[in-house]
Amino acid sequence: MSSILRRPIDFIRDRKLRGLMDTKPPSIYGKSIFERNSAIIAVELRGGQTVLFHTEKRTSVLLNKTAHQVFAATDGKLDVNGISKAICKKYSADYKIVFKDVKRIYKEFFKKDIVINGR
Repeated sequence: MSSILRRPIDFIRDRKLRGLMDTKPPSIYGKSIFERNSAIIAVELRGGQTVLFHTEKRTSVLLNKTAHQVFAATDGKLDVNGISKAICKKYSADYKIVFKDVKRIYKEFFKKDIVINGR
């Protein structure tokens, strides 16, 4: 493809991406509940990592173990407090630190359209 044709396509892609990243996540509290986006397919890899594929946007996200635990617990029923407590129990970690991490993970999930319906 010639460089003349590539520039407009790259510009359109960049503009699209900026628009997607401007999505502001909802305020996240202990009682906030999220659901998985039905367009997400999760594939677990060896070593405890998970790759999420967004079938509509054709994007992927690599999750670490903590983010995987949050995603796995996202069922539309368990709130942020419950998920944080479960992770604390599993890893014998401090609740305040885990709660802060879970909130941060959900903000990223929401920005990437991995979760929906923050309530």
